[in-house]
Amino acid sequence: MAGVIMQISPESRVNQDPYDIEAWYMLLREHLKKPIAESRPFFERLVENFPMCGRFWRYYVEQEIRAQNYEEAEKLFQRCLPKVLHIELWKCYVRYVRETKGSLLSFQEQMAHVYDFAMEKIGFDIQSYQVYSDYVCFLKSVQAVGGYAENQRISAVRKVYHRGVSTPLTNVELLWSEYCSWEKTVNPVLAEKLIADKHRDYQSARRVMKEMETVMRGLNRNKVSVPPRRTLSELRQFALWKQLIDWEKSNPLQTDDYALYAKRVIYTYEQALLCFSFHCNIWYEASVFIQKASDLLIERGDAKLGMALMNANISLFERAVHSLKLNNMLLHFAYADFEEQRMKFDKAQVIYNRLIECSDINPTLAYIQFMKYFRRTEGIKSARALFKKAREDGRCEYHVYVAAAFMEYRCCKDETVASKIFEMALHIFGPKPDLVECYLDYLKQLNIHLENTNFCSVVERLLNTENLPVDQLLEFWNKYCNYVQCVGNSEEIKDVFQRREKCLRKHYAVPSSGFYIDLCRYGTLLPCSYKQLPATDYLKLESSKNEIFEELKTKVQIIASDKMKPKPDVSGMQRFVPKLPLWSCLREYPEDGNGQEEKGLYRDEEDEERKEEEEEEEEEEEEEEEEIRVVREEEVIPLHAAHHITYCLPKPSASSIVVNAEEILNSLCRIYSHSVQKKTSKVMHESEKDKILNQIGVAMKLYVDNIEAKEEMERKKRSGSFSDSEEEPLYTSEELAKVNVYHKRRQMQRTINLPSMAPAL
Repeated sequence: MAGVIMQISPESRVNQDPYDIEAWYMLLREHLKKPIAESRPFFERLVENFPMCGRFWRYYVEQEIRAQNYEEAEKLFQRCLPKVLHIELWKCYVRYVRETKGSLLSFQEQMAHVYDFAMEKIGFDIQSYQVYSDYVCFLKSVQAVGGYAENQRISAVRKVYHRGVSTPLTNVELLWSEYCSWEKTVNPVLAEKLIADKHRDYQSARRVMKEMETVMRGLNRNKVSVPPRRTLSELRQFALWKQLIDWEKSNPLQTDDYALYAKRVIYTYEQALLCFSFHCNIWYEASVFIQKASDLLIERGDAKLGMALMNANISLFERAVHSLKLNNMLLHFAYADFEEQRMKFDKAQVIYNRLIECSDINPTLAYIQFMKYFRRTEGIKSARALFKKAREDGRCEYHVYVAAAFMEYRCCKDETVASKIFEMALHIFGPKPDLVECYLDYLKQLNIHLENTNFCSVVERLLNTENLPVDQLLEFWNKYCNYVQCVGNSEEIKDVFQRREKCLRKHYAVPSSGFYIDLCRYGTLLPCSYKQLPATDYLKLESSKNEIFEELKTKVQIIASDKMKPKPDVSGMQRFVPKLPLWSCLREYPEDGNGQEEKGLYRDEEDEERKEEEEEEEEEEEEEEEEIRVVREEEVIPLHAAHHITYCLPKPSASSIVVNAEEILNSLCRIYSHSVQKKTSKVMHESEKDKILNQIGVAMKLYVDNIEAKEEMERKKRSGSFSDSEEEPLYTSEELAKVNVYHKRRQMQRTINLPSMAPAL
């Protein structure tokens, strides 16, 4: 029926994808409404599929407690608490003991033991304030009979307070205030000293707590652990956990107690594993850190704690290889190496055997590592016995044969046995490229002359194999030719080369030069340049070992692409003369102190030069048009500004200029439209427009006069009538193209005044 959308039930989704979190939550909401007797199979499936999810364990336990199945609840606590250090799950455990064991005679001792156990496991958590607070309240409520018991109770409360205020907690300020008040009520005389002794630790914990909140911002601690899916959210969460672990390793508390530092880092690893238990690198890095910490503590003399960490490392490995459906070889190998270093060889063998017996993995690599282990610990005979077992296992690939052959050759120097193993592998698996390459490399290592080795016979047999892929055929011929070049004489080399070219010409339309280049090259070193390579059609030789070939191909393509890029015809190009905006000619001063100082110096220099020029005017009686002085000092524009003004106006001439003021301003604002935002003032009166027009006209006339003088001088130079005594034009063409250049020569300081041009723009 058209328009009908089929909805897949959550159960079907879970069967298709066992790690569909959304479907599991839908099923969870349904089963939370059912009696525990009906929903218990579902919860077992849930915690079996997600054994590191503290939230799912808590739902399961709370359902049992709600049904008053206390025995079942305690069994669940025994299953999950040692391996799942989830803060809410542990709070649920403490609450369960407090509410259900109150009628017991040994309740106080049992409850104190529970609180100590919880603080030891999750006391480093930033959200564990409630555990400390509840523990203190519990100790305060204990009835103490006699002075000794009262002192014991006070010491226990003080110990909890001291640990709490020294730990980065979310409400550490509140815990500190409670501690200060309590000390003052217990002993006002000693309170000040005791508070002062712990104040430094409290300040450090408070500082680290704020830093931790910043580092943990965006971290989702309730994320359900699933196999890596490489989503953006998953990558971001993984990066945040790595950041938190690195931050803890930097020792933010700056403590000298290495045991405390190691415990905090290990607890951070445990929290990361709750969210990323399927990432083997976190398991491995955690085990490496625990092992280093254990060795260091034992070296420093703390053997008890060092052995405790070593046992914790064993527990970590057991959880990694048992509790999870990882079957990850890396963790098994790391666990076996750890036991081998401890000289626990029987346990290491158990780990290897357990991995080999897994039915859903390829055991080839496990057999190879197990053979190496036997060779190290028991000798070559045990390794041979394991190789025999591997040959009988139909899941193994040719790699185990290669490993066994090289072990015989390198460890026992037995060339006969190694050659037989290679021949056996060729007989079983056929001429696989990697297998053949290993075999030929082995034959090369024998270092025997061409006539005394079976290298050539092996290659000849491989070349005569039917239905051999072309790329493998090329590889075999290349290895054959390279070997002959190393050990053969000229006649043998020539014969093999000719046979190779004749055989490959059936498959590749490549000239002889291309085949010869392939023989002469060494890695990426070629006997010709990359530019010459395409002409030889060498790139048509697609090799199966194409890492080096692809690198050559890439280099040739880069050169070819550069060669094919269109290039402009520069023969008819004219010299580029930039058109700079008009406002760039304006001298502007920054409002800071340096700018004001520069402005003052510039004005003083102008005043002195103005006086000198006035004296020269009186002496030489120059005409008024030859020297146009500055009227307003705020807006000084060099003479060559006229050069830029002419770009936005009609072509000037030496005669009088008549241009409409509106056209001038509109033209300037249209060409330099973005300058209007900087120069927002507008000309409101015709008198201002006339001033602008007059000044532009004068500037244009000076510009034209200067150009004409320059052209006249060049004509005289070409005709030979120019003498050194004649005066050159005031500005050269290069000087006219420059902006904001204040010339040093006094006779070249011709400036004009545009009193309203800057505000108008």
